Amino acid sequence: MEKKLSILKNRSVIKFTGKDVEFFLNNILTFDIKAISFDEVNPSALLSPQGKILFDLLVFRLEKQSKENTTVFVECSNPQKNELIKKLQLYKLRQEVEIEETELIVSVTNQLNEKTNLKKDKRFKDSTIHRAYYFKEELNRKDHINFSDDLDWYYLKKFLNCVPEGEEEIPSNKFFPFEITMLLKEGVSFNKGCFIGQEVIARVKYKGNAKKKYFPFKISESTSIDLMQNSKIKNENNTEIGDVIYLKRINKEIYGFALIKTKFISSKIKSTKFFVNDLSLNLIL
Repeated sequence: MEKKLSILKNRSVIKFTGKDVEFFLNNILTFDIKAISFDEVNPSALLSPQGKILFDLLVFRLEKQSKENTTVFVECSNPQKNELIKKLQLYKLRQEVEIEETELIVSVTNQLNEKTNLKKDKRFKDSTIHRAYYFKEELNRKDHINFSDDLDWYYLKKFLNCVPEGEEEIPSNKFFPFEITMLLKEGVSFNKGCFIGQEVIARVKYKGNAKKKYFPFKISESTSIDLMQNSKIKNENNTEIGDVIYLKRINKEIYGFALIKTKFISSKIKSTKFFVNDLSLNLIL
């Protein structure tokens, strides 16, 4: 059976090698590098000292860990790659760590096949979503694999599972990990020791009072995406309760991510209707 893998051209991979790799990354990223499973990719982030997300990331290994192999790969948004490398070089100091770009191609699929080296994407509640990484020269040598540029199915899965990624969907230095449920649950370790921004997000986590959170939504009515960019979301009482962060048209419907005040979602003043520019909006809860 032919497998379909969709290529993510807006993603890049950085390689980290050296005896201090785990110590180095654990001191700056949110995920516990020692807990990386060979069969999975895990969400992580580099935060500002104030706890805001500068870069949302995925961390993984291509080979099983051993004393001799401490190589770690970090997937990031392609437009942010150079800035991320520059930032990491500043943190490296005298540690024995090599940071280099790779030409790995990032692909994603929901069709499982034991012949393909797939890694489960831990961000998704849907357990069928996997990633695969290939070098350019490998693409033409892979039998029974059809590489595709079709990404509508993937974006739909991202909205249904509330998995934003990249600088368009998570603008740099604007949001906290606790505002994105998936990232806080799967991509932040509070048991591995300190990392940049830890004190801020730990304080909010243990108080349990995140005032805003990311929610995906859908608009079925026909309209222009340009008219809704950066729009306010209102409820049935015309109260502003959130902001549109990102929009994408899939077939005839518009999907997006919004940052919503949580008190209007799960409290006594829970809203039942949502609008953006007078159009009815359905939150995907």
